[in-house]
Amino acid sequence: GQAINIENVSSESLPLNLRVVFVVDELAIGSNVNVVRQAIQSFAENQMQPGDSVIVLAASNLNVFKIIVPLTSDPQQVLDGIANYNPVPATATDFLQTVDQGLDTISDLNENIVGLNKLVVFSISINDQLDLNRTIAKANRLGVQVHTVLLGSNDINGALDRLARETGVEDGLILGANIRDLSSALNPERNETQYQIRYRSQINRAGDNQLTLTVNNSISENVTFTLDELEPPLLTITAPSADTEIIRTETIFSQDSDAIQPTEQTVAVEVTFPDGHPRQIIEEQTALVINGKAVGPATAIRDNGSEVITLEFTWDLRPEQTPGITPISIVVETEDELGLKSKSEVLPVTVEYVVYDIACPEFVSTYAPALCTNYNLILPLISVFIAIIALVIVIVYLRRNPKVQERIKEGARRLTMTMMPSKVNNSATMFVDPNKVDKAVLVVLEGYAVSKQTQFPINETITIGRSSEHAKLVLQGDKEGSPISRLHCTILEKNGAFEIRDESSANGTHLNETRLPAGKVHPLNDNDIIELARVRDGGVKFKIQIAKAKSAERLKTRMMTSVSDEPEEKPSGGYIPTKKLD
Repeated sequence: GQAINIENVSSESLPLNLRVVFVVDELAIGSNVNVVRQAIQSFAENQMQPGDSVIVLAASNLNVFKIIVPLTSDPQQVLDGIANYNPVPATATDFLQTVDQGLDTISDLNENIVGLNKLVVFSISINDQLDLNRTIAKANRLGVQVHTVLLGSNDINGALDRLARETGVEDGLILGANIRDLSSALNPERNETQYQIRYRSQINRAGDNQLTLTVNNSISENVTFTLDELEPPLLTITAPSADTEIIRTETIFSQDSDAIQPTEQTVAVEVTFPDGHPRQIIEEQTALVINGKAVGPATAIRDNGSEVITLEFTWDLRPEQTPGITPISIVVETEDELGLKSKSEVLPVTVEYVVYDIACPEFVSTYAPALCTNYNLILPLISVFIAIIALVIVIVYLRRNPKVQERIKEGARRLTMTMMPSKVNNSATMFVDPNKVDKAVLVVLEGYAVSKQTQFPINETITIGRSSEHAKLVLQGDKEGSPISRLHCTILEKNGAFEIRDESSANGTHLNETRLPAGKVHPLNDNDIIELARVRDGGVKFKIQIAKAKSAERLKTRMMTSVSDEPEEKPSGGYIPTKKLD
């Protein structure tokens, strides 16, 4: 056979009880009924302990058996029942059929109670050898020793002795005259060390299975066990929530995807076992599937092998660069240690990718027009040319009056100087800084925080709690009976490093499953797990993701202008963008 791993061997003192079924053959019983009474009364008075159970059956005629004492753990009930037993000798009985009934009774009891099974038969002989073979096989399959007491003087064909020896009774047949030997035969196991051996089956098929236990290559025991129908694990995605919107926005033109936040999303999955048999999840057989494509195994498995297992996957968002809104379907697949495969329900989310918008700036009248189509700047130029043409026509008609002509020229010159843009100063500059990248992000793994929001950026020291009067980041402000305190904890930021301090919260702040003492500061590392209160009590569990130290790229946009050569016409204008750089 194949060797198996034993998980546990215990020699602790276990409550070891006897279950004894007495079967009496009333065939020519006559005065031998006194031997039967003496044996059963002796066991009830001297050997029964709390938790022991007894039932007495009798084969009275063909196809007929009766219950002398029903199943009981009360010694007095046994004594009363056997004292009132006065059988009439039968001429024919189905003795082995009644023995089989006793074995069935023990089999039913095995499902509820752990103990030693004994079957004691009283008979003058057994004639049917074929039925005897079936009875011996059934007793061995159930692990029941059959003690036989000969009420007559001749064991025909040695059948009663064979029934005892082939079911594990080394001393074999007990004679009626030596009935006291029965007491010692029923009791020795109570004083022996009992070992409870536990192992984990690798069989995933329902039904009966056979296990053979061998000790020191000498002691061998066959055990039959039954496996229920197993069900695949149940997978439930707990984060992000359904219909979550993940927004990635470029802050500069043609920005590297590695610098666009967020760059990743944690997907948390709860694994349970509907059949009630916890098993381990094989890490190599886990997969996060995005839009039908597997993107990687679990990055963390917590409480593997317990009733509730938590899986964490890291979804890399950097490849998500399609402009606009993209629908995403998230599925998680696993396989347990017995080879049972599972797949979660589809979780729909969306990823919106916002492309950086290069705006065309507008200028005040003291600036040269931009090199792009701008009708607000072109129209004044057209008006100037029309005015000049009109002045020329007027001058032609008024050429005979030099003074009027001179005044008109001066007016036209001033009008032209007023409406025409002046030259700009080449030394005027202006810089536009890009948006800052978040220093850290709190990612919700489990618990109720706020509707659909699974990430909270952190760029400075913040307080966290359920009251807006005490906390900057408010959690569960609308939840009655929240375990989150009004001021629960503080996350401190200094030069890109982060620390956490519990603010004497009622239900505690837990860092990586350890409750923090109130008022003391503890450093935070990337991917640390923060739990406010306990999730099972309605709290919230986060993972903190801290940005890696690297130089941020900055965009510098320089606009060059020059002023007029004439000092008296020098404007004081500046660069005024009319649209934000998103």
